[in-house]
Amino acid sequence: DGAAQPHECIYITDPALKSTGRDTPL
Repeated sequence: DGAAQPHECIYITDPALKSTGRDTPL
């Protein structure tokens, strides 16, 4: 799973990732 998931994964509080509006699978 390398794709962005819905709000079920750990949300990375990083401005660059936050701007995508997606969660980053850890």
